[in-house]
Amino acid sequence: MTQSILNNEILLGCVGAHLDSNKLQFHPFMDDDLVLAASTKRILNQRITTRTLVELPFILREEGSGTRKCMEQYLSEKNISVEQLNTCAVLGSSTAVTEAIKSNLGVSILSRQAVKDGVEYGQIQTIDILDIKMTRHFYAVTSSKRSLPHHYHAFLKYLLPSAGKTV
Repeated sequence: MTQSILNNEILLGCVGAHLDSNKLQFHPFMDDDLVLAASTKRILNQRITTRTLVELPFILREEGSGTRKCMEQYLSEKNISVEQLNTCAVLGSSTAVTEAIKSNLGVSILSRQAVKDGVEYGQIQTIDILDIKMTRHFYAVTSSKRSLPHHYHAFLKYLLPSAGKTV
């Protein structure tokens, strides 16, 4: 997404990771928790520690995804690397990971928003990880070198006040 903005292919995007770049402007608009998600068919304690994560069959997002970067950062603070996880699959989207979880192929750490429907329909459960709280920030991103057309600016202005921000 950010590369598309830098290449002038799109004017505005929403991303889950803030990059250090003077060519892009990041406008925070929403926070979301990352949660451990598993199929409701999988019998797990409802409260585990980060050390238990290495024992579970783990489904990862692809390298470079904001969800994965955020998860890696939080786990590294607990001295757990991705290489220590019992990885059974690496998939290219949160939707693909969610579907794999529903099929009981493994567990994953995803945005609470990404698994909300699966939880509501009784297909996915979220497990509390006692020794860590993972929060992810979402940003509207624009080029710092380009002005937005009026309708894009209006959308950005609409988006940001919902989080108490202004353009």
